[in-house]
Amino acid sequence: MRAIESCRPACVDYLIKAGAKVQAQNKNGQNCLDVARVYTDFRIVEMVKAKLDSLPKPKENKRGQSFKPPPKVRPATSTTDKDAAVKKEPLKESIIFQNTQITSGAVNKIDISFVPRTVWGQQVTTSELIRRKEERRGRLSSEVDFEDFMMPFLKNVTKKSKELQGPEDQ
Repeated sequence: MRAIESCRPACVDYLIKAGAKVQAQNKNGQNCLDVARVYTDFRIVEMVKAKLDSLPKPKENKRGQSFKPPPKVRPATSTTDKDAAVKKEPLKESIIFQNTQITSGAVNKIDISFVPRTVWGQQVTTSELIRRKEERRGRLSSEVDFEDFMMPFLKNVTKKSKELQGPEDQ
């Protein structure tokens, strides 16, 4: 029943072929077919229904009645005819139903690629980006035309070293 609840048709098919009991019931008294209908995966419902149909019918006893286990007592719930009709028909807005439709290919595939409404400008090429970067490097480099230019750090180090040497070397 966990394979049915996880909506994995391949797992359900494997388990049915391996001999899993499709007439088994859970704590709520639901068999595999009931669980498959609740989860609205039609492929699984068809597999379980086919397996149930292929099983031999229960043998009749001496009186001509087939053996039925005593019905389990279920708590009373207020279900109306509308609720029963809704449960039998698949919900079109159900996520599980939509997932089944998408994986089976029944839904038209929609192109979800992003297309901008407005093109804001011409796209810059790679060569143009490289050229701009080289221009910025040229403007911001420390290569200067005058001879007495010193980088600020080098200028401070030179000034401090002259102060430490004292007045005799000047």
